[in-house]
Amino acid sequence: PGARVLIPSASLGGTISADASTGALESSIAQVRRFYPKAEVVEQSAATLVKRGALQSGRSAVLTYRELNHGQERPMKLEIYSFCCAGGRWNYEYRFRYPDGVQDPAAIAAFLRESSWTAAR
Repeated sequence: PGARVLIPSASLGGTISADASTGALESSIAQVRRFYPKAEVVEQSAATLVKRGALQSGRSAVLTYRELNHGQERPMKLEIYSFCCAGGRWNYEYRFRYPDGVQDPAAIAAFLRESSWTAAR
């Protein structure tokens, strides 16, 4: 991609830092483990997303756990995407939960790409 993709988005106060997103992601994982103590992190990686013409760097994690789904206990997956800190204070996080084996990565990517970020007034 050209360098212009990396120009900070003035309306959000600049690009989002992957380093800052690490702490936000760890907090999210801790929150999930309060509800699902046996949840396991099976993958963590960098995440990038273009929002308002700027490349935003964040972190992602995939957790597995068991939960009642349609009346039966089933293995589940939870994907967390964390982008911190727009405007120096807003954390954007997305969580996708689905039964293990049902993932639709194209639908998740489309949702992330098409959702909008707005700054608080």
